[in-house]
Amino acid sequence: MSLALIVLGSLSISTVFAADATTTDTTTTTNNQQFSPAAQQAIGKIAADYIVAHPEVLIAATQALQQKEMAAQQAAAEKGISKNTNDLFFSKASPTTGNPDGTIALVEFFDAQCGHCKAMVDVIDNLIKANPNLKVIYKEFPIFGGQSSTAAKAAIAVYLMDPSKYKAFHTALLRAQSPLTEEMIMGFAKKAGINTDKLKTEMNSKAVSDELAKTVNIAEQLRIMGTPYFVIAKSTGTNFTTIPGAAAQQAIQEKIDTLKTS
Repeated sequence: MSLALIVLGSLSISTVFAADATTTDTTTTTNNQQFSPAAQQAIGKIAADYIVAHPEVLIAATQALQQKEMAAQQAAAEKGISKNTNDLFFSKASPTTGNPDGTIALVEFFDAQCGHCKAMVDVIDNLIKANPNLKVIYKEFPIFGGQSSTAAKAAIAVYLMDPSKYKAFHTALLRAQSPLTEEMIMGFAKKAGINTDKLKTEMNSKAVSDELAKTVNIAEQLRIMGTPYFVIAKSTGTNFTTIPGAAAQQAIQEKIDTLKTS
């Protein structure tokens, strides 16, 4: 029996209609029945008491809502990935490490100042070592704004200037133990062997702004609510799966192994 039926069945009919006789101007129509404010208050108390006595009802409702939201997010992800295959897996402005010709692609949406993203640096490095056929694609997604945006622009610019220097710069950014500053970002770039004057010019280029805009657009379509967020797929952009949030190396490896045999 539903909670609504339990509530109505528990409420005294005489109470409802006795109150209605004197408050016809302030009643509310529900399921073709009229309930006065007093009756509505009584119904509310019965409902509240029932939930307190049977909390499993609220838990079940919450779980059902979560499952519905997860299904909606998965559907959005599938649609968004299929629609944006080229920008997601084949953008020449997206930093790439690992095997550029690998048969499996691991795409990471991240913010350089995200704590959980920082924790994934070693995990991804280990996955690259363990999987010679793995291509890792980095999607700079500076959700924190400020210096995260500066770092994202700098990282894309570094990659466009010299792809071989991106990984060292990327690792330095994510291993930083304090909040990033522009001085720190430029210092990491200089240490990686990048001319910082040219870097600042490249950071303001259309190629960099276009890459960031495309990433934000894809993230919105996939309903990405935070970082990190992973898309794992065949390098052709097919047979994909997603992992929202940080994950253990073994969990990601299992996804990769499944794709290898699919």
